[in-house]
Amino acid sequence: MYKAQPKEKGHAQPKVPLWGYLDEANPKDMDKKITAAVDYGVNTFIFDWYWYEGKPFLEDCINEGFLKANKGRMKFYLMWANHDATTYWERKNPKKIQ
Repeated sequence: MYKAQPKEKGHAQPKVPLWGYLDEANPKDMDKKITAAVDYGVNTFIFDWYWYEGKPFLEDCINEGFLKANKGRMKFYLMWANHDATTYWERKNPKKIQ
């Protein structure tokens, strides 16, 4: 979504995160998010779990980022996304900007 553009009138894009773009698969970046969450009373993260084209999809955020940075500070849950990863990932989506 880095190059997001408005798709119709009133669509406010791009939206850049306050801290800029972080790599959630990087333990240092995930540590920043965990620290901020815990400091403000958040004790659990929920991650979507996708199975796409016969293998896990987008799981590095959990495996490489969260699990390596957490150090027991937070709980986490996996929410199984029981559908194909489509919409903006699907090339045939008529509203997707290439």
